[in-house]
Amino acid sequence: LKDVVAKRGKAVSVVVGNQKGGVGKTANSTLISYILAENGVKTLVIDLDPQANASQTLIHTGIRDAVSRKAPSTEYPMVGKTIMSGIADGDLTDLPVRIKDNLYLLPSYADFEGFVKYLYKHADTEEEESHFLKPLLDPLTKDYDVIILDMPPQIGEVRDNAIVFADFVLISLQTQSGSLKGAEVYIDKLVDLKVKYNLSIELLGLLAVLNNRRGSVDLAIMEQVKNDMGEEIVFSDVVPNMERIKRFHIQGIGEDDRFDTQVLNVYRKVSTEFAQRINDFLG
Repeated sequence: LKDVVAKRGKAVSVVVGNQKGGVGKTANSTLISYILAENGVKTLVIDLDPQANASQTLIHTGIRDAVSRKAPSTEYPMVGKTIMSGIADGDLTDLPVRIKDNLYLLPSYADFEGFVKYLYKHADTEEEESHFLKPLLDPLTKDYDVIILDMPPQIGEVRDNAIVFADFVLISLQTQSGSLKGAEVYIDKLVDLKVKYNLSIELLGLLAVLNNRRGSVDLAIMEQVKNDMGEEIVFSDVVPNMERIKRFHIQGIGEDDRFDTQVLNVYRKVSTEFAQRINDFLG
């Protein structure tokens, strides 16, 4: 993956999306990023959700890492200005916060709820609205290997700006009917924007997050996805329902016991396929 990035001279950017909330987008964004960083891939997570769940998870991750190294508190990640203040200043390059080796965060905050209102005040056309963030995000691509964008559900203006900027979309699909519908809506919008603005963005794949690995509904939805969208679009590895993932939001990501290791081993497989799919597109 690093060779592909070096050849193209800028980061590979991936939106993790689904029109529905609560389908594992933030867990997938933060854990894939953590594993990429673990493997020497300089990774930036851009949190575009005003709920800031990815930001909270990664800030706790940085603190956990510093504590494990017995580092002084001065090495704890500290958030400076908010993303909305950066947008107002016309510069996001000084926002990223170091979490740990090779892992950085452009944090969100509650004031990002005002983005849509700000957007309509400062953009005159539909195209300007959907391309508003791209010139602010583009300068970040020279400093990282991979940029992963964690998205809010249902805020179409944020979704459109992320799609216009990114190289790929990874759909996070929890095995429930509402999540499948949200994935379909997201993919339809991806296709609409790709055609409308002649974008080079591609669908990287669909990563399934199981409610119940043996549940009849889960299995039926997986079969429906493969039949409707094609088996090749679905990641070969799935994310089972693991309680430890929920705890990472509170205590940060790390590997202190076998439950941590179980989660991270799943995402090591997922991240390997994630990188391979990017290589297949760009290599």
